[in-house]
Amino acid sequence: MNNAENITIVMLLAAAAILGAMLIGTYCGTSQSADAEVSARRMGFIVSTGKAGLYTEAVYVIDSETKRLNAYVFTDKNNTIEFVADVDLERAFRK
Repeated sequence: MNNAENITIVMLLAAAAILGAMLIGTYCGTSQSADAEVSARRMGFIVSTGKAGLYTEAVYVIDSETKRLNAYVFTDKNNTIEFVADVDLERAFRK
């Protein structure tokens, strides 16, 4: 092998390593997002909705006065609303 072939092989290996690292980073770096589809604020409450699954919608209710979050899910398959969580926001975001 001559010097030009060695340089070409090293450059191809480096490019393959970079592309492989980018591919792995793309799959490992992805996370589920929590996008609010609708939100409203009224009388000290903030209500927001979002998709929680294929057949499930979530409703988040924040009480500004007590600083608590309640989460509910609505399932299209059986048309039920279920209470999921009650979170103390001051405690959750304490440093």
